[in-house]
Amino acid sequence: MRKLIFILALVTNSLLSFAQSKDFVKLLKKEAAFYFKSEDYYNALGFYRRIVAHDAKEEEANILSTYCKLKLQYHLDSLLVHEKELKASKKSDALYCLAMIKHKQKMFDESIIVLQQCLKNKKRIVSDDGVNFMIGVNRNAKKYMTNPHRSIVRNIGKNINSAYPEYVPIVTSDEHALYFTSRREGGVNNKKDQFGYYHEDIYVSHKTNGAWGLLKILASR
Repeated sequence: MRKLIFILALVTNSLLSFAQSKDFVKLLKKEAAFYFKSEDYYNALGFYRRIVAHDAKEEEANILSTYCKLKLQYHLDSLLVHEKELKASKKSDALYCLAMIKHKQKMFDESIIVLQQCLKNKKRIVSDDGVNFMIGVNRNAKKYMTNPHRSIVRNIGKNINSAYPEYVPIVTSDEHALYFTSRREGGVNNKKDQFGYYHEDIYVSHKTNGAWGLLKILASR
């Protein structure tokens, strides 16, 4: 009798845990969808990661995790962890993400083929124009890789360049002052926005004896 009661209690607890687990995942999906719809990919990714940690084969979470990482410009290695699930999926968004991975791997022909398959299914996040744009990007990349143009690109140096994004460089007419914006660590705010980037600041550097000096922050958003 005691054995039977123990078994029944064990089964009941298992069922309750399963129900609670499903409710927990459902809540995570709701939160993730809210941030994703708001294009807050940084916070959305956090929730999708928790869903994947709970169930590594969760199809939608794997697809949208990859999409978030693509939007946040994550490195290729972090995208490849989802490749198996993307290949197993028949959803158009999975095809798009897979095509973007192929592009990053410089497998341009494969990327184009997958993007063309993606166009057949209209139910997806990225518009036809967006998919066709990436097909064009792959074709141009393939052309330039086949017939490379010799160019020399020099890094200005650690006083100016960093591992973070830098935009809109402007040099004064006397070529003694350089202005640009950058989203880098150490700015006025020094905090990341909802997309995972530091807030943008305006920087200036002055040239002395032919070399650009240390940066100064002029203003911030």
